[in-house]
Amino acid sequence: MFVNMDSTPGLGHDPGALTYLKGIGAIGICSTRAAIIERANGLGLLAMQKVFVTDRSNLRRSLQSVARSQPDLVQLMPAIVLRYMERQARDLGVPYLAAGFVQGTQDVAEALHHGAAGVCTSDEGLWELRRSALRVS
Repeated sequence: MFVNMDSTPGLGHDPGALTYLKGIGAIGICSTRAAIIERANGLGLLAMQKVFVTDRSNLRRSLQSVARSQPDLVQLMPAIVLRYMERQARDLGVPYLAAGFVQGTQDVAEALHHGAAGVCTSDEGLWELRRSALRVS
């Protein structure tokens, strides 16, 4: 199980939360906070850093944060930004997932076309979608 530290009340600010999660069988966490990602790495948990790219001005800071925290995965949001920053995403040197506003098979295909290793979505209709069912150019 992967635990979203930012969406689970009480965990994100508790120094013992990561140790507790590892103890109950969590294999990884995700968070926007670089310090949590770094602590998770130290405990041997998989760590996915969530990065919100709202405009070009925060892109540089986001990339620096990823370089500093060295996550196992990066979740780039919203997915639509991949078409504008495919090179920068590849240069992270970390597999990245597209998330945010993924609403149909075309969104999934576009994210994969721009180099995403996978896609995160709350649209249950896409949860069973497989790469082999898409046309990715």
